[in-house]
Amino acid sequence: MTTDSVDFMDQINLAPGMGYYNRKGEPISPRQWGQMRAEDWDAASRVALTKFRDCEISTVCLGSDHAYTTGPPVIFETMIFWGNGSDDTWRYHTEGEASEHHAFLVRRLGQWWRRYRNHFVGGLDPR
Repeated sequence: MTTDSVDFMDQINLAPGMGYYNRKGEPISPRQWGQMRAEDWDAASRVALTKFRDCEISTVCLGSDHAYTTGPPVIFETMIFWGNGSDDTWRYHTEGEASEHHAFLVRRLGQWWRRYRNHFVGGLDPR
């Protein structure tokens, strides 16, 4: 191996639907994505985190394309982790879509809680 050889991780040509992307949606190498996450996971990944009663709404940049097909990469995800161990998941193409839907889910959960909180007996913790 010569000293001018290029590192394999910087030269991977992934099939459509299997690439790595930064938060702007720009293609990056797997090595760049790993370095960004190792240096500052929150800066590289966290879009929003909202804790509400016994659940958590988390929106992150996945970094790798979860569309698994051709077309725009799906690189953002929102999950609601309910206090009972179940969860719900949504995925998006852009950070704007992800942020907007995160805010929508927070508003809807708040509206739902205000409407139904008196119906709970041992349900969500009404802190």
